Amino acid sequence: MASSPKRIIVAPLDWGLGHATRDVPVIHHLRAAGHEVILVADGRPYDFLSQRFPDLKIIRCPGYDISYPKSDQFMVHMAKSGPRIAKALRDERKAAERVANETGAEIIISDNRLNFRSDKTKNIFITHQLRVKAGMFTLAASALHRKFYSKFDEVWIPDHAGINNISGDLAFLKRPKKNYRYIGPLTRFSLVKTKMDSLGKQLLFMLSGPEPQRTIFEELVIAELKKNPVEALILRGQPGQPHDSEPIPGVRMLNHLNDEKLAAEIGKSYAVVSRGGYSTLCDLTASNKKLICVPTPGQTEQEYLAEYHMKRGQMVSMRQGQFSLEKGLVLCESMQPFYMQGVSGLQGVIAVL
Repeated sequence: MASSPKRIIVAPLDWGLGHATRDVPVIHHLRAAGHEVILVADGRPYDFLSQRFPDLKIIRCPGYDISYPKSDQFMVHMAKSGPRIAKALRDERKAAERVANETGAEIIISDNRLNFRSDKTKNIFITHQLRVKAGMFTLAASALHRKFYSKFDEVWIPDHAGINNISGDLAFLKRPKKNYRYIGPLTRFSLVKTKMDSLGKQLLFMLSGPEPQRTIFEELVIAELKKNPVEALILRGQPGQPHDSEPIPGVRMLNHLNDEKLAAEIGKSYAVVSRGGYSTLCDLTASNKKLICVPTPGQTEQEYLAEYHMKRGQMVSMRQGQFSLEKGLVLCESMQPFYMQGVSGLQGVIAVL
C-alpha cells in the first residue's frame, strides 16, 4: 500500500561525491511517489545536487570537511582530526533539529551523516558499512559507527543481502536486524537509457574523492598518459569548477558530466580507471567494462574492496604509489569485465514510508 505524501529531507555526507550521486535514484523515486524532497548538503555534493535538481530546495549545512594527508597515514590523520570531527557531529545534530523545525519535515534520510537526525522525525540511515575496515582500529571503528546508526529508525543498505554482493563482508550479515533493509546497489545510471556496455575505443579516467589526493592522482594520470599515448578522457569530478581542457593531444579533460553524457562516455570506453569508492563501483556494475582500481592511499575500505574484487577476477587493483598504466592495461586482459546484476528493493521501502 502506497504511503501518503510526506516532506522528506535527503542529506548526503560531504566525503567526495559518491554519497550524493548514489542518492540520485532515492530522490527520483521519492518524487515519483509524490513526496516533497528537500536537500541538505555542503561542498561538492551541494554543487552536484544543485545542478542535478535545480528545482528542489537545497539547504547548505556544513559537513565534516574531511581531508586526506599527502601520505598514506590516513588513520593517524583521522585520529588527530578527532576533536574537530566530534564538534562537527555535535553541530550536525543541532542543524538537523533546526532544519526539521524550519521545514516541517516528517522524515530525514541521512546518507552516512552520522548524527543528522531529529527527535521530531522518522530517521533513516543509508550505509554499506555495517563493518568498517580500519586496519588495527577495525573493531573500535565498527563499534563507533554502529553506536551512531543504531539510533536511527531504519538502516537502508545499498547492496544485495547475499554473499554475491558488491561490498563483500562490509554489509553482509547472516542475521540482519528487523529494521535493516537491503535495497540493492544504488546507482545514478539506473535512471538513464544510454547503453554503457557497448564496445568502445577510449580509456576513461574517473577521478573522485577528497583533496589533496584527488589532485595528486590527477597529476599522476597525466604523467602516465604522456608516457603511454592513448585516446582518453579524464573526468575530474569537479562540478562547478571551470577546467575543461586538452592537456595532451588526444586526451580530453572534463570537469563534470551529467548522467546521460557520462553513461555515453563509459559506453565509448574499453576500460575504466577509477578509485575504489563504493558508489563508483555501484555505478560501474552495469558497464561491463574492464576496470583498473587505484584506491585512495590509506583508505582501507577502498583497498579492501579492490582486493576483494581482484581475487574474484573482476578488476585490477593497483596502489597509487605503484600505478603504471602500461602494467595495468596488461593485467586487465586476464580480468573479467566488472558486472553484477540484482533486484533493487528501493521502490519497496519507499512505498511504505
